[in-house]
Amino acid sequence: MNANVPHGSEWTAVRRIRQHTKSLPVSFACQRLFQLLVLVSVVQIISGCAATHGLIVRPGSNQTVDIHYSAQNNWNQEKICNTLRYHIVEVDQTGKYRPIRTNLYCDGGESNKPYSQPASLSEHIEIIRDQITGEYGEIVFIIHGGLVSRAKGLREALVLNRAIKADEGRNGQNRRYPIFINWRSGGVDAYGEQLFEIRKGEQRKILAKVTSPIQLVSDVGRGIADTPSLGALEGERLVSSFRGSINTCDSKRYKPAKVVCPEDRKGSSNSFLKTTGYLLMTPIRIVTAPFLNGPGRPAWENMVRRTRNAFWREPEDGHPAPRGVVMELFDDLFINSNENTVDVQIAPEKRPCGFDGHDVEITLIGHSMGTMIVSDLLDMYPQCPYEDIVFMAAAVSIREFQENVPPVLLRNEDTHFYNLSLLPKAEARETSAFGTVPSGSLLEWIDEMYTPPTTKFDRTLGKWANVREILLSVPAELRKQMTFRVFGLAHGEPSVHGAFNDVEMCFWQESFWGAEGSDWPEHQKDCQQFLEGQSIIEIR
Repeated sequence: MNANVPHGSEWTAVRRIRQHTKSLPVSFACQRLFQLLVLVSVVQIISGCAATHGLIVRPGSNQTVDIHYSAQNNWNQEKICNTLRYHIVEVDQTGKYRPIRTNLYCDGGESNKPYSQPASLSEHIEIIRDQITGEYGEIVFIIHGGLVSRAKGLREALVLNRAIKADEGRNGQNRRYPIFINWRSGGVDAYGEQLFEIRKGEQRKILAKVTSPIQLVSDVGRGIADTPSLGALEGERLVSSFRGSINTCDSKRYKPAKVVCPEDRKGSSNSFLKTTGYLLMTPIRIVTAPFLNGPGRPAWENMVRRTRNAFWREPEDGHPAPRGVVMELFDDLFINSNENTVDVQIAPEKRPCGFDGHDVEITLIGHSMGTMIVSDLLDMYPQCPYEDIVFMAAAVSIREFQENVPPVLLRNEDTHFYNLSLLPKAEARETSAFGTVPSGSLLEWIDEMYTPPTTKFDRTLGKWANVREILLSVPAELRKQMTFRVFGLAHGEPSVHGAFNDVEMCFWQESFWGAEGSDWPEHQKDCQQFLEGQSIIEIR
């Protein structure tokens, strides 16, 4: 049940906020903020308790993680230890490598020490490289989105790696090698760091701590001042969700791009009850909107900062910026590992990209804010041999997509791009915290509250309502390498923003992306039977 408990630093951030609010003369608004932060954290815990998949991951002492598993779900220590050794790379909030330390004895207790990943990233990469060499034809990078605690991200990676490996094994292939890039994206943790450590995009801890009470009041005050506009946005979203045209999807208009439109755009028989509840909670959402918008915006800005730190870390005075984990990982696996290693002063995009002379292809799968990291990878390494690029509910902007994806497709006509979205009605009506906070998916919040677009091209790519307006602006010769899938309201389809990378979706399979010849009912049936057979999910 504690698998999704946020990392200790998130609770620390909440406690620090509470301590500071006690001394403020305007403590009422700040105490309301504290209560909302606690509510969001508790809801995250409750929402994740139902599906632990026989695996519990929670913060331990001294920055370790405690992992507990159930043999009834076919878990064993070897499976977990091998995933930690060979498949997970963790990035901290500054872009540095963070070795995972656990309570497990992965060597059978011979060393009398719990397992810890290698202390240096270069050593960890070397272990991963040795595992890949000569055995695999495709490396699949999977990058989770925002608002994911450290414990939850680690648990999901363990479950997903087991499922992907078993899926490969049943087909007798073992061709795909998954690597999970886990980055610090907890919302409360991000706001705590922004409040107490960051000013103007850099770490200034002393100044930030001294000015944190003022900053907190400013954040809350800005949210309250925006109440009229936030209420208008909530009303606009409410009205637009009832328009029949909101779910427009034409599979023929955008050819040669493939557009997979949903069959069910109305939902189940209980949609009336959901609609009624949605309407009744509207006044409450308008009241809570300022507290989510005010502190939410700097938290969002800091999460974006963390995706950038994964490539270039903050430079020290008088020194060049050191590489972040993601950049170092790609450099060491595909650039410096190439037989034709060249001077490191040459820009990465101009260097040969390969894997020790082996014919290995790369697939990138990003969910939500994870697509920002994928987009930056494409920008820095457009010459690499990508097979598939998969954006799920992408938080990246359409402009960044236009700048970074087409150059890769032009270099390799065999590379295919997939963009997966929710039905616009589901996007607009998604609720969180039992409907007490503003409706809409994270992408709605980004477009309306956190990064209001100046043009249509600055909106998020993950919303079908945004994409369909600009898709014809993409050259036809590139659209033939693109697939856009819109999920509907049929049973089993992802209907909320966070559902795309659930293991129950088997999202690593091409049939989930809408690849040629795929069929959703067939995919769903096969996925469920496979996961039940592996005891990854309970038999229904």
